[in-house]
Amino acid sequence: MATTIIVKMGRARYIWVTLGPLAWLVAVTFAASWHKVFDANPLIGLLAHARQLISGPSVAGLQRGVFNDRLDAAVCGLLVVLVSVIVIESATQWISVISGRRRAATQETPFVATQYAEEAL
Repeated sequence: MATTIIVKMGRARYIWVTLGPLAWLVAVTFAASWHKVFDANPLIGLLAHARQLISGPSVAGLQRGVFNDRLDAAVCGLLVVLVSVIVIESATQWISVISGRRRAATQETPFVATQYAEEAL
């Protein structure tokens, strides 16, 4: 994340530039994910749509729809968990650098030409 780079560069006073948009994106993404998975309206909520398909007439093709809705809900939940892990891990890095427990340093790996770059020359 850009905030981590800013903090590691020793410019923590500018983190508001990236934390504002990050907070907005996380809030909107989590709210939309919550609604997409748990909303009671079957046109919006994946689990509500799966429940509607189950309570309807029994057709073999509907089982696939129920499975797909539940799988989509699980994948959406997994992505929210992964985003949470990334944000929490980044925040611990920011806090440790800002509090002085960790040295503020950035590191880049040296340039290594690939075979494709060598062929172009």
